[in-house]
Amino acid sequence: MRSLLLPALALLLSTGESFHFTDVTAESRLDFVHLNGEKYPKNYIFEAKGGGVAALDLDNDGWMDVVFAQGSTLERFRKGENPAPAVYRNRGDGTFEDVTGRAGLTARGWGMGVTAADFDNDGFADLYLTNLGPDVLYRNDGDGTFTDVTARAGVDVLGWSASAAFFDADNDGFLDFYVARYLDAGPDKLPEERGGGSCHYLGAPVLCGPRGIPGAPDAFYRNRGDGTFEERSETSGAIDRERYFGLGVVAADLDGDRDADLYVGNDATPNLLFVNRGGGRFDERGFPSGLAVSGDGNEQASMGVEAADYDNDGRLDVYATHFANDYSTLYRNLGGMEFEDVTARAHIRDTAWVSWGTRFVDLDHDGWKDPSRSTGTSTRTCAGPRAARATSSPRSPCTSTTATARSGRRSRKPAPRPRSRWWAEARPSPTSTTTATWTCSWPAWTHARCCCATTSPGNGTG
Repeated sequence: MRSLLLPALALLLSTGESFHFTDVTAESRLDFVHLNGEKYPKNYIFEAKGGGVAALDLDNDGWMDVVFAQGSTLERFRKGENPAPAVYRNRGDGTFEDVTGRAGLTARGWGMGVTAADFDNDGFADLYLTNLGPDVLYRNDGDGTFTDVTARAGVDVLGWSASAAFFDADNDGFLDFYVARYLDAGPDKLPEERGGGSCHYLGAPVLCGPRGIPGAPDAFYRNRGDGTFEERSETSGAIDRERYFGLGVVAADLDGDRDADLYVGNDATPNLLFVNRGGGRFDERGFPSGLAVSGDGNEQASMGVEAADYDNDGRLDVYATHFANDYSTLYRNLGGMEFEDVTARAHIRDTAWVSWGTRFVDLDHDGWKDPSRSTGTSTRTCAGPRAARATSSPRSPCTSTTATARSGRRSRKPAPRPRSRWWAEARPSPTSTTTATWTCSWPAWTHARCCCATTSPGNGTG
């Protein structure tokens, strides 16, 4: 996908005022194209993840530069021909220069995310790349180039890492870091099932995971202050004992006691909240805090996480983005490390999109932070939240009047609640051998989200 200076965002404004963004991608010369598996089909879950980006002033000239994580393909990975991360230097005139070739990011892996932080306190932002494979730590040399110091620093994070957060866990003046890791799978450890096999979502065949694939344990590293790190997950208490499917992590002082706590967003498993007791020692309090699951009691996807004081009450709140047919969750900080899901009350309970990275930003400069999120979509034919009757068409039974989706927003006197949160029905086409399978889900018992997939004898999913 071609990058934009401003990604495609779902903007949820705190006021009714509007404003306008202009796409300046071409003029800015940010021509990066992200690669992540074959365009179609996506047979394995790692081909549908990744795409991290970091904005940092890599040369301390006062202008924000950009670093993109770059993915790969199975063929490239097996040949050892993974592309490098891309580095763009800000010229200061609204344009960028591709300086990837001379930046020194030489370790080529299947990239997932990028984190920028000054781990050695030399005044220059360093880089940590989370990968589908060994993670890489780069030290900024101060002249626009980087040196791979992964081995020298004692960092040994293998397998599939999704994201990382740098923070001073023990208030010693040096940045420690936590890595959220996803699955025990990858190009050299393929899941048993390919896409289109036995795994289905809302009635349509899909790639398998994360459920059914072993999780990878997260990792916490303490900075020794001499350019090296030591792994301290067990001794610190910041340990992912259940090997949940980690995607996002944010470090923030959620209880206002002047040390950083950790919120870890997990996919299809409970989220973790590590409360800092001081000195870099943590207690896990995900469920007692209300952050482990949604207000409905459901495990969600946690594809993006953020902490910010959206209501200006002096306490940091939490926001997490999720998959389609589920709402991105806003947790209000009530104090005392208790959080409440206030998504519906805030009028942002939207289930229409697959949502990824997120930030709270005061976009209209009114003093209130607005949540924004980058969004995508799934590959099926979907209608919702108000699924309507489709028009008749002989070309596809998904658009035939015989395939009518049920319900949308429920009326004041709703029909009896379905026995499960999804409904599926197969309808043969009146004009061909193709069958359309309509599936509808009610993630919160308030809206229906309906999708359609077609199957024909001998050629699978259409």
